[in-house]
Amino acid sequence: MQGAPEPQFILNGSTMLGIGTILGALNGAIVWLTRQLLASKEAEIKRLEHQVELLSTDRDFLRDLTKRYVDRSLRGGPEDITRYG
Repeated sequence: MQGAPEPQFILNGSTMLGIGTILGALNGAIVWLTRQLLASKEAEIKRLEHQVELLSTDRDFLRDLTKRYVDRSLRGGPEDITRYG
């Protein structure tokens, strides 16, 4: 006994167009997400670089202030270092 013939999948133009559309949309989404990730990481890196620059300036100021205090303490007695610029 023979059953009904199995339907065959035919790869015609409209099927190819549908597959291409889906693949193109996925590709576009991946590219957009990658660009957004890179842009956010670049902004975060710039923010951190600015913070490092500010911390370096503070560190240099405190290092200089400490050096001047130690130098003056070794030369004489305790002095008020706030009056020295």
